Amino acid sequence: MGSIEKKLERWRGLKNSQTVPRDEVEAVLNRYFEGSWGFPRGGSSHIKIKAKGRSISIAVVGQKVYGFYLKRILE
Repeated sequence: MGSIEKKLERWRGLKNSQTVPRDEVEAVLNRYFEGSWGFPRGGSSHIKIKAKGRSISIAVVGQKVYGFYLKRILE
């Protein structure tokens, strides 16, 4: 199991209020959603993901992303 897969497994067990560093989330997005995600309007605090006919928006709080939003990515 690679490091990205280990991160995803750890995310599945996160509580909604637990956080993950933004750079870790970006590494996973680059692996599974390359070219399908980004920050709208340059300095936005949200990451937009467009894949499989749907759009997901997750909030970035400082340099962290809450578990609630990560579970939306895992669906």
